[in-house]
Amino acid sequence: MNSDREDLWRSVQFLYGQNKTLFELYLTQSAQLAAAEAHCTLAKNQISMLNEQLANKTQKKHQKSKKLNARFIMHPELKEAFEAEEIERAEKEKADAEKAVQKTVENDAQLSHIEEDIKAKVFGSSLASYKRKDNLITIASALSLPRDGTVVDLTA
Repeated sequence: MNSDREDLWRSVQFLYGQNKTLFELYLTQSAQLAAAEAHCTLAKNQISMLNEQLANKTQKKHQKSKKLNARFIMHPELKEAFEAEEIERAEKEKADAEKAVQKTVENDAQLSHIEEDIKAKVFGSSLASYKRKDNLITIASALSLPRDGTVVDLTA
């Protein structure tokens, strides 16, 4: 009878140990499940926020035109002053356009002169004595070097 009690007692202790182990495993699994659910909730919220941002970006903006239907009323003296300024502005634009055309013509002439010098010019003195940009460009082209840049770039 004593051995039956001891066997029963060992069985109870064994079952108690198993129960305790299973309970700890249950707590661990519950904690992991709660953490996974929290991560899923965060991911779900992030996905919904990103979907909303995407919908806002891809949605067409419907806005009315902001044109004003207005008429300005001016005093006759101010109107005359405005017209005089417009005439001056138009003359200045015309003069600037003429200057641009003149500069283009001068640049074309300079480039054609440089192209002629590349083929025919004889450099009689040392290369260090040439200081003008067109001469430096001619030398660079004759030597098959890049001819773009400033005087400092060309002399380097």
